[in-house]
Amino acid sequence: MFSLFSVVQFKNDPCTSNDKISSASTPYRNGTCVTSSECIDRSGSAKGNCAAGFGVCCVQIIDNDDDTDVTHNDTYIQNPEYPSSYDEEGSITYKVSKLNSDICYLRLDFELFDVKSDVATACSASDHLEITGTGSGLDYPAICGNLQGQHMYVSIGADDSASAEIKVVTDGTEAAGETRKWEIKVSQIDCFSSYSPPDGCAQWYTEPSGSISDWSGADDFLQDSLDYKICVRQNMGYCCVEYTAEEFVLVGPTDTGGIIPAIAIAGVGTACTNDYISIDGAGGNCGNIVGTNKFCLNLLHYENEAVTANIPVCDCTAPFTIGVHTETPTAAPYAVAGSGFTLNYRQVKC
Repeated sequence: MFSLFSVVQFKNDPCTSNDKISSASTPYRNGTCVTSSECIDRSGSAKGNCAAGFGVCCVQIIDNDDDTDVTHNDTYIQNPEYPSSYDEEGSITYKVSKLNSDICYLRLDFELFDVKSDVATACSASDHLEITGTGSGLDYPAICGNLQGQHMYVSIGADDSASAEIKVVTDGTEAAGETRKWEIKVSQIDCFSSYSPPDGCAQWYTEPSGSISDWSGADDFLQDSLDYKICVRQNMGYCCVEYTAEEFVLVGPTDTGGIIPAIAIAGVGTACTNDYISIDGAGGNCGNIVGTNKFCLNLLHYENEAVTANIPVCDCTAPFTIGVHTETPTAAPYAVAGSGFTLNYRQVKC
């Protein structure tokens, strides 16, 4: 006799739901393909079908104000009362533990992150996000302001029991016109996958070309106390990366007294001691090493003086990295209004 029913099995792969997310760079939230009963057990929401209709795309959202565990991949953490603004004082901690022993990294996608910040207050002393409790031994800067569309990688160490804590701190005060909202997708990345970043990379760009910007976002000033590394994956057949500045103003409060110089000035090498980026192996033309790797002040250039325009910087020494460093002032202003950078990059074939 044959059974009238067969058990249908399918992989719990990532899926694209029909749950719209208007504030982000992607139109729909991601989920995991599971059975409808498993989605209920996960306290998730079934948003569309998958696995030829045998499964549902289960979306995980955490939107309470209790310290909580993130127990599923591609979980979205939102402020309480989302999409309304959050006006409470305190902190919310999200603890992320490894799904399995093959996990080494977290990727945070800031679908929406807009919290109060200004040049008169240190980022770590007002609203901010901080990463703690990792087993990697790496330090991550407190970040604040408007980070919509940005991402961040976190190394959580090799131990099976390793975890990380994502803490959002708020002071509860809002000026007229200010908001405080966040929605962050938390993904877990295998140690040796094709998309896992090198150790120590807070950002990881894998395409042959694209745009890289600092964590100032729409607030239009570069945060204080940053010290992190941006990495670009070397694509097959490419030997160099050329960076062209769309925006480049790297001046710290003690560089200029909190005021951007009226004339365009480029700073390189030892002239860059406060706010700067570093590009190891930088050269004026691809294959031509100039010998300086720090860049600051008003223009991306190799001249340490008043100049007229940005020039492209080419790095032919893999691995391709950009170091971002900003000073830690002891008094206001903690940043300079109008500062920050946006670099367009393209990989150059061998």
